[in-house]
Amino acid sequence: MLTGGLPEDWVVDDKDKDATSSIDTITVDNNLLSEGIEKEVCRLSIFDRGQLVELSADCDVCWCDWRLCDYCW
Repeated sequence: MLTGGLPEDWVVDDKDKDATSSIDTITVDNNLLSEGIEKEVCRLSIFDRGQLVELSADCDVCWCDWRLCDYCW
């Protein structure tokens, strides 16, 4: 069970942008996250600059727009 929040530095890596932009799926639902998913994670979506097509997270921590968290809206 994950607690706290997702570390921001694994998403925002100025030294190796290719590594973070190639993430296509993030699954962190059914955990004990207490912090919302940073907007930088949301910006990895295919609608912005990355390859993220699926983000599976509990609605109380998913702050992305309807394109990634449509089941929460």
